[in-house]
Amino acid sequence: MQATVTTASDSAVNFEVWIPERWNHKVVVTGNAGYSNALSTRDMTLALSRGYAAVGGDTGHQTANSDDLLWGVDHPERIIDWGARSIHDITGPAKRIAEHVGSSAVGRAYFYGCSTGGHQGYAEIQRYPEDFDGVVAGAPGNNRVRLNVGFLWQFLSNRHPHDDAHPIVPAAKLPLITKAVIAACDAKDGVADGVVDDPRRCDFDPSALQCRGDDDSDCLTREQVGTLQKMYAGARNPRTGDLIYPGWPKSSEALTVLPTGVPGIGWQQYSGGVEPARAMTMAMKDAGVAPEEIDYINLHGTSTELNDRIETRAIKLAFGEAAARIPMSATKSMIGHPQGASGAAGLTATLGGMVEGFLPPTINLEQPDPECDLDYVPQQARPSAIRTALCNCIGFGSKNSALVVRKFEV
Repeated sequence: MQATVTTASDSAVNFEVWIPERWNHKVVVTGNAGYSNALSTRDMTLALSRGYAAVGGDTGHQTANSDDLLWGVDHPERIIDWGARSIHDITGPAKRIAEHVGSSAVGRAYFYGCSTGGHQGYAEIQRYPEDFDGVVAGAPGNNRVRLNVGFLWQFLSNRHPHDDAHPIVPAAKLPLITKAVIAACDAKDGVADGVVDDPRRCDFDPSALQCRGDDDSDCLTREQVGTLQKMYAGARNPRTGDLIYPGWPKSSEALTVLPTGVPGIGWQQYSGGVEPARAMTMAMKDAGVAPEEIDYINLHGTSTELNDRIETRAIKLAFGEAAARIPMSATKSMIGHPQGASGAAGLTATLGGMVEGFLPPTINLEQPDPECDLDYVPQQARPSAIRTALCNCIGFGSKNSALVVRKFEV
């Protein structure tokens, strides 16, 4: 069942209640991730499969790209909903819905969440302890103001001024650093098992990796050494020197490494990387296609300020000088941002253009951002032969994908 709770004149929380055929008379309310308004459907499905009524909400904002945080600008009530109120406001109605549909009283109610879900769990315990009989608050993103200062500190520490696209310590070098940290500190707990038990006791010095000559993949430049030391140290008040938020632990730089040698889970997800550009570069490499061969790019293009700027920068980084001559457009300008399968919609539009010989347009493009200065095929479709195209589907700081398609020549 779908329902909405209006919490303020400019904020409302949409939520869903899933009730199994054989209900155990218990309710599990699930938390959210990051700043997202997406329901945690995987957690809800697990709860449902075990006989619980499962509940999930959108935290009080409805936007295609919640990570740009524009949903909160001039909307303090939405921030309150996201921060502490939304779970409380949907829990009471969700219990009543479950009781009505299940024809039985709720015996127990639980909350389950991780990261932002963990912080939601903390808020419930502190502010609304009567809502739940038990709370699982995993990896809670608590102390949120200082946490966000810490995130911003890491991002700025790893960038030159006015250059967001090129991290000083690139993601490709994070596995090198983690390997060196483990070699230096693994055995300090008495067991050499590839895990640094207490990073606070690790005395690894990044200068041990400093290049003796030119920059290379197996060493750090002097600037990279200094940047790494700064990121380990954490954010401090420039006037008092007091610690605002701790630096990131040694050995956490690249917690997992993909078969390609690049980090899977690691700092690049939080300090800001060039993942959209890397996805495009890897797709072209896998397809055996040079940037100059791409005739068209179907953009992730959500028409949000942050998305469009970052995607434009990523394309320039991936394509270099070729970016200026490649036409590109956003299918979402015509269909909006679907809740799912938006990549499939973009691919369908691309294939249609390849078959029919035209470039899909970006409609309603009237005042482009000055930083978005590429050829976006504005307003009207354009006749053109497309032999090779690239489709973007980007989740900044999350999963990024790019697909290269080529027209089959008989």
